[in-house]
Amino acid sequence: MGDVASARLFYERAAEAGDGQAALRLGETYDPNFLERAKLRAIKGDPKTAASWYWRAKELGVAEADILLKGVTK
Repeated sequence: MGDVASARLFYERAAEAGDGQAALRLGETYDPNFLERAKLRAIKGDPKTAASWYWRAKELGVAEADILLKGVTK
């Protein structure tokens, strides 16, 4: 399953320091669509938190964030 809690901590620190890719990856750890594709069904997704981090990634210039944002807000 992987250590999602540790990944979230790592990505959150990097995202708060201005790393757009980290914000994107952090959003994915909350994105129910990503978690399903990654077969991480034991991890509960949170679309609102995912959207928040995708917005941050978008603000930091990550173009892919816009696509993922649409997926969690539809």
